[in-house]
Amino acid sequence: MLRGLHCANSQVKEAKLENKNRVVIIQTCEDIITQAEDAVNAHKANIRDLQDRGEPISSSLRQKAILFTYLTVTAINAETVIARYYELKALVEHFKRIGDLKGYEVPIDNLKSTSNWTVEWGIKEDTHLLIGIWRHGFGSWEAIHDVRPTIPLDKG
Repeated sequence: MLRGLHCANSQVKEAKLENKNRVVIIQTCEDIITQAEDAVNAHKANIRDLQDRGEPISSSLRQKAILFTYLTVTAINAETVIARYYELKALVEHFKRIGDLKGYEVPIDNLKSTSNWTVEWGIKEDTHLLIGIWRHGFGSWEAIHDVRPTIPLDKG
């Protein structure tokens, strides 16, 4: 449902939200993001408070998953929600500027080369992955894999 804020029609259909009230979907997503940000801010404030009192802060506390509940859904990872939202938002903004995907490749200005990988991976695979995430969202690996051969990426 988080993809409802910045998603293509295929994602809305995939999530079975095409006949739902879009205003309610967007408001729900905004509420979830707000609660996630509030949970992260509360966790950071707690750590600052402990530091101000001179109490030791363990690495397990620093690395602890920040979980919250939305309505009846428990144990939602706040940092993951926030990261995925802003990452998808960046992808949407990027691909809005692209228009036609034919011949598109990931800009290679700051990409690090892969080393010690057991599979061939390069710009073409990065491009397929980003377009797949943009079309289907994070975690939709089967849909991303299935669409990969249909993305026109050849230069000719």
